[in-house]
Order: sequence, then structure tokens, then C-alpha cells
Amino acid sequence: MYEMLHVGFNCHVPKSEVAFIINADTSPTVTKGLIDEAKNNNKLVDVTKRKRRRSLVVTKSGYVFVSTNSADNLARRFGATDLKATSNPDTLG
Repeated sequence: MYEMLHVGFNCHVPKSEVAFIINADTSPTVTKGLIDEAKNNNKLVDVTKRKRRRSLVVTKSGYVFVSTNSADNLARRFGATDLKATSNPDTLG
């Protein structure tokens, strides 16, 4: 059985598939680029129900889930201990 991360509005992602979680307001250029690329590859999953997007969950297979939950909230659900590293894209990779 997979451990799942609830990303919003009854949508779940397997925790083992999560590559990273990014705050949508941190870098508009980065988030727009991720969203545009995912949309072009038919790998964008918008679970906001037209509400304000607060975070993006990117999977290892390239899917991008747009969520109304904050990156910190999703990181806590994921079980992350260092929330600054999770929500700051400058610390990724």
C-alpha cells in the first residue's frame, strides 16, 4: 500500500513519487515555467478549483500538481523536518 500525500480537494499523490514541493509565490518565473512545461506535456493537474494557488507539488515522473495548500502545510503532511529547505527553491538541487 502506498503512503499518500493529500494535496487538496480529495486529490492524493504517492509520497514516494514526490520530487519536491515549492511555494507558488516564491519565484513566479520558476512556477510559471513549471506550469507551462507541464501543461505542454499534458502533465498538469490543477486541484485548486479556481482558488488561489499556494504551492506546486512536482513528481519524479514530471507531473505538476497545483494546490491551494501552502508548501509548509504540505511539507508537514509529508513529514518534512526542515521546512525552510522545503519551501525555498534556492535550496533545491
